[in-house]
Amino acid sequence: MSQGCRAQPDFLPGWRRIIEPQVDVHNHRTLRRNVLALLTDSGGFGGALGFIGYTTVLPSLVVLLTNSEPLVGLIGTLWMGAWLLPQLPAGRWLGGRAHKKPALLGSAAAARVMILIPAIALTLNLDRWLTFWLLLVAVIVFRGADAVSAVAWFDIVSKVLPPRIRGRVMGWLQANSFVIQFGASLVVMWALSDAAPGFPHNYALLLFMAAALLLMSFGALTFLVEPPGALSDGAAARLNLGAHARHVLKSSRAFRQLSLARIAVGSIGLAIPFYSVQAIKVLGLPENLLGVFQAAQTVGNAASAPTSKVNFQHLSHFTPPARSMVAARPSASRRFTSTCEVMNSPGRS
Repeated sequence: MSQGCRAQPDFLPGWRRIIEPQVDVHNHRTLRRNVLALLTDSGGFGGALGFIGYTTVLPSLVVLLTNSEPLVGLIGTLWMGAWLLPQLPAGRWLGGRAHKKPALLGSAAAARVMILIPAIALTLNLDRWLTFWLLLVAVIVFRGADAVSAVAWFDIVSKVLPPRIRGRVMGWLQANSFVIQFGASLVVMWALSDAAPGFPHNYALLLFMAAALLLMSFGALTFLVEPPGALSDGAAARLNLGAHARHVLKSSRAFRQLSLARIAVGSIGLAIPFYSVQAIKVLGLPENLLGVFQAAQTVGNAASAPTSKVNFQHLSHFTPPARSMVAARPSASRRFTSTCEVMNSPGRS
């Protein structure tokens, strides 16, 4: 057997369930590195969102800071809107770049550092309204910057994972994110119980834990090896933002279906944060049950994942502008995770 064809040793038990033996041996080391980086990223980001769940922890924190339920709706709206709205201009901007990793790392760094701001404010026990406004700014910048990184992340994943293994690897990313997020929900139960430090230090602890996992996630992203990708066609690049959106929607039936589905799912998500607040304020349930709610959402997402019309095998069939504008749907909140999903459609996913 020649040097170039020498069999590769096992890296982890069951590794070939993720990376099939038919993968080119020459690229095996890089592929293994990218998959490990994505697994660490998905676990860190998914776990972080478990500590700062926008349907559980953040609504409760807003009520404690402001005693205003309408502001709970504002946080929820900003959480969704600040993440969705920047993706169209981000996709257009990234469509003209062969390498998306610099944009991924820059936007991810800007997003992750913002979580420390309300965490420090809570630790110092600053004025509650000041802390709320700092939290509001942190949410806007965190979600807005993460929107850019999500678009870049999705495009990079389509390039670094061969189509034949993409679905399996994404399934592992989802499972990894769900497991760590479930563990985070147990920590939330403890942090909001009588056994933990009282307010505001218990919420500061949750935010610091989220920041630590986000830092781990960012570190993993730096290890990704990205090949150059296709650029947007010249005609699309010359269009203004509105015309560019119409161009992409008209050119891809699959992308139109995905956009409508995301709008519908996002609208449902706007109402969910109020259920946690009502359970605590109206029904008088103990605050640490927010961890149970978070765990239930994680289990529900994990149970529904196998039945979703998800197929990553043909992501490369998107046109570059459309692929760059498709972003990750969060598992149990991104994500993704940061876990991305693409609706099943003839000829692509």
